[in-house]
Amino acid sequence: GPNAQDTPTTGGGSGSVEPFSKVSFIQGIRRALPKCRVFYAAMPAADTLSPFQFLDFPSSEKIKSAKIFNIRKMTAVSEDKITKVVSSSQTRIGVSWSPQNRPEGVPKDEEARIIWNAEIKAPETGLYEILTEGHPELTLGEKELGNPRSYVVQLQKEIPITIRVTANEVGRGEGKISLSIIPVIEEKTGVTPAKSADVAIVCVGLNPDTEGEGYDRGFSLPLSQQRLINEVAEANPRTIVVLSGGAAVDMRGWIEKVPAVLQTWYLGQSAGTALASVLLGAANPSGHLPCTFDRSIEENPSFRHYPGDFPDGQQWPVANYHEGIFYGYRGYDRNRLDPLFPFGYGLSYTSFELSGMNVLPSDNGFTVELSVSNTGKRPGATVVQLYASLPDESFPRPLRELKGFRRIMLEPGEKKTIRIPLPSDALMYWNTEGHAWVYPSGRICVEMGFSERDIRLKETIPNRK
Repeated sequence: GPNAQDTPTTGGGSGSVEPFSKVSFIQGIRRALPKCRVFYAAMPAADTLSPFQFLDFPSSEKIKSAKIFNIRKMTAVSEDKITKVVSSSQTRIGVSWSPQNRPEGVPKDEEARIIWNAEIKAPETGLYEILTEGHPELTLGEKELGNPRSYVVQLQKEIPITIRVTANEVGRGEGKISLSIIPVIEEKTGVTPAKSADVAIVCVGLNPDTEGEGYDRGFSLPLSQQRLINEVAEANPRTIVVLSGGAAVDMRGWIEKVPAVLQTWYLGQSAGTALASVLLGAANPSGHLPCTFDRSIEENPSFRHYPGDFPDGQQWPVANYHEGIFYGYRGYDRNRLDPLFPFGYGLSYTSFELSGMNVLPSDNGFTVELSVSNTGKRPGATVVQLYASLPDESFPRPLRELKGFRRIMLEPGEKKTIRIPLPSDALMYWNTEGHAWVYPSGRICVEMGFSERDIRLKETIPNRK
């Protein structure tokens, strides 16, 4: 999928920071599985009618490779705190060295930085794979690619595009830098690799171009991504969908067809390493959703009030927030709807239980004490969540509200007692009629669980005031 090699590290907008280097999803999987055959499914930039063009097998057919021309090599060597730069024309991109065979222009016991600037031109329009040795840094056109071992790009016939290859520490020990470009055979594309694979991983979702600030994105994935998920899932029942993005997307068209979905958000420069560690079991996932994942955008409590009203003479809509405090999970509870995934939801490779709950008075309200047990066979962490409700209030209140949480790490079979404060201030609410903060007049229901819809323990206590 599109995010396998162009893995987004951050969302768009003023908070975006592009790292100097990154590990893409495909790089992370390949590094973690050096003895396995990891096929990458290229996805063309243009929206296509079928994902049959997304997957490919290596082929031995003789098809012309893209031409690399106008190669200029620049070698920079630092000697006695002075950097000497030598430029020359070259016929290929590559260099190799050893202690006995020094690279050209690099003195003994010195290291160099070599940059090749060139152009590439394809004999036919299509997908081409850039292959490297030695992990050089690549820049294709204006796009920084990091240091991938493999990168698939769509090239147009006879239209040149610039490429820059940067190799550091040339001359240290023994090494080799090379670059080649081979075509991806479209006749060999199809779902066959996914069908015969042990597992298929589809990397889709959003990126800084589709999600940022100053505008609202849609709820659906691009149509080509939806088709890709469905076709791969049909070919291989062991399909994992890896989603990038800052919030939920519409999963109705495919979620029942795949056994696993991983919401990765924006993982930063080591995204591929993190993904591989979770998928292969080196790390046990312990994240819990900080928001509700909607089944459909129409069920979102704020949907019917968006984007607002257009008063006479106003160019922009005015949002009145008619849902009041009943947004997110509070709105779902009030409307008696089940979201796709509730607030606080999260899975683990192990299992946990809660027991022995006590609500104790404290100097500033209450303290909730309870035990957490790891009942599975793996070390793991979970997030114990404290919710409170006010059943006797005459003023409209939510079914429950998050008031505290505690993350805890446990070994298999381990049991620990935790305490979560519930201060008096957390129980107060704003009375819009009296224009004041008020403390509840009746009972307080305290609930403990692993999500807003997974409540394991509860206790109702009298009001202390």
